[in-house]
Amino acid sequence: MKVFISWSGKTSGELAKILREWLPSVIQAVKPYYSTDDIGKGTRGNTVNSQELEESEVGLLCITKDNLEAPWIMFEAGSLAKKLDISRVCPILFGNLETTDLQGPLVQFQAAKFNEEDMLRVIKTVNKQLGDTALDSSVLDNVFTKWWPDLEQKVREVLTSAAETEPKTVRSERELIEEVLTLTRSMAPFVKDIAEREKTKSLSSSPPIGRRLAMNLCKALKNEEWPEEEINDLCSRLRIPRGILSLLEVSERKPSDNYIF
Repeated sequence: MKVFISWSGKTSGELAKILREWLPSVIQAVKPYYSTDDIGKGTRGNTVNSQELEESEVGLLCITKDNLEAPWIMFEAGSLAKKLDISRVCPILFGNLETTDLQGPLVQFQAAKFNEEDMLRVIKTVNKQLGDTALDSSVLDNVFTKWWPDLEQKVREVLTSAAETEPKTVRSERELIEEVLTLTRSMAPFVKDIAEREKTKSLSSSPPIGRRLAMNLCKALKNEEWPEEEINDLCSRLRIPRGILSLLEVSERKPSDNYIF
């Protein structure tokens, strides 16, 4: 029985190859297929690929965060759905993906997270399609238990390697300044209200919401690693008492003083 393994992207392709080599260890009657063509060159829409899609009884889609919207994943998922019952098409979610991350044609399928419980369910779905030649349930459980650690280890190695080579996204100084500026402007009306209240009463006696809004502003600036003297200068310009930082240090030790807008 043929099982079509769909993939898109370097990491997904490596995971697909691991699945292709692992599946026959659990169910020998299975003949997995996955294209080794470079999808970036658009060479997967060939006669062989189309024939395999048509002849497969089960479809497994290797989904990573990098290919959630990949055209070929969507195309092959749609092609499998036209031929097979949706219960026989299973997106396998690798990494920290959740079913809520799926979109497009993928949402109609019952996805499986890459863990022992869900993968056993996938294997049982594959085994069921063999009909009279399917493995006995107890035999399948034992075989799966034997081979699962091997699959888990290889997949973990691929995902770890992918995470280590993933480029880190570092926001530019301009982006950080614009974010702080936007935050400051959005809080301006509330900060002004605090300043007006300070004319008649101390900050410690101000209503909790006003005090927290002022502290939230300073906390946001501290999280962006603004020097304390610059925060004090900004407080002075916005007419926020300089003692707000000392209050902030106290609030950071209290679970109740979280962001409240």
